[in-house]
Amino acid sequence: LAAAMRIPVAPVGTPGTIAEIDHFRERGVFVKNAAGALQPRPPYRSEPFDPVGPGAVPAPGEYDRRVDWRPRPPRGGVPAIQEAPGGSRPLAGLRVIDFTAFWAGPAATHVLAALGADVIKVEGLSRPDGMRFSGGRPPTEERWWEWGPVFLACNGGKRDLALELGQPEAREIALRLIATADLVMENFSPRVMAGFGLDWPDIREASPRVTMVRMPAFGLDGPWRDRVGFAQTMEQASGMAWLTGQADGPPLIPRGPPAPPPGRACRWSAPWWRRC
Repeated sequence: LAAAMRIPVAPVGTPGTIAEIDHFRERGVFVKNAAGALQPRPPYRSEPFDPVGPGAVPAPGEYDRRVDWRPRPPRGGVPAIQEAPGGSRPLAGLRVIDFTAFWAGPAATHVLAALGADVIKVEGLSRPDGMRFSGGRPPTEERWWEWGPVFLACNGGKRDLALELGQPEAREIALRLIATADLVMENFSPRVMAGFGLDWPDIREASPRVTMVRMPAFGLDGPWRDRVGFAQTMEQASGMAWLTGQADGPPLIPRGPPAPPPGRACRWSAPWWRRC
């Protein structure tokens, strides 16, 4: 019911239950390695290629408190280091259209901007990046929306464009902008870009050479496809919350209480964890 109401929730994964969570099972998130144990597959998928699966598994005691860091030379030998022309940064000349918001997406495009890419962040006046309002100044102060420290930390070096993408005129502007770009990046739930008329087929038609990186919380398929998610829901579902905290205490995440494990109910009163 919460997922249908667009409320970000997730079950708390445990070492004994995480591989059987329906979404992870249907998406093949956990695969067997050479030793026959389950481990996560690579966390990304791409149309042009399949990611490499799990590699060899060290035998017990094989490294005996040491790690061999010998580098593996690339095929064809080590290429010569080439200096960027005129002291420019490595990604100079690359244009990125950034539809991301909050943390993971803006942090990724921030790295590209730091490396010299021309990153154009797209926001709407009615729906700006929500991280603007995290730890900023009160609305009584001038330009209070420009003072969110986490927003500033993840968006330095970018240009910003305000577009109300629900409007046809704004969609046309976005497509014209995409036609000049090398990379488009977004981290909404999958339905959002489709609702704007900016799904992958629309973007590919605007620019056949463009690459699109999509970062929805739970992927583009599976039973949780359309659920919204933030760090808190991913920390719960991944098992991170279960392993964080004291051994005799509740699951913990940086902010906000997680939901109880499957089969257990909580009465939400203080101290909440003692009611589980």
